[in-house]
Amino acid sequence: MDLLQFLAFLFVLLLSGTGVTGTLRTSLNPSLEIYKKMFEVKRREQLLALKNLAQLNDVHQQYKILDVMLKGLFKVYSDFQNPFKVDRTEFISSTDPFQKALKEEEKRRKKEEKRKEIRKGPRISRSQSEL
Repeated sequence: MDLLQFLAFLFVLLLSGTGVTGTLRTSLNPSLEIYKKMFEVKRREQLLALKNLAQLNDVHQQYKILDVMLKGLFKVYSDFQNPFKVDRTEFISSTDPFQKALKEEEKRRKKEEKRKEIRKGPRISRSQSEL
């Protein structure tokens, strides 16, 4: 249960850390006030979800829920790190060097197996009386 509590604490800490670093200027902008209220509501919902998660008796279910939550958290965090991420698949070759090396190694192994089969010759079984 200690690991679960640590992960829940880490989750809360990460969520609260993003709010601390993003300082917003106080202004009379009503959309900013709406955003703040929505953020507070979302934060309360997240804390309630964590409390419910801590009260859940099934450890496996807790880990599944935490896994989903952390995947979502890290996806949001990675999107935040690079908000202008561009898909550059047309600039990158379709096969990377590692995949090419794996294919070449597989081809080399197949050729080596064929050479071994040729060296063995045909497998003809003869009885002891014929020898």
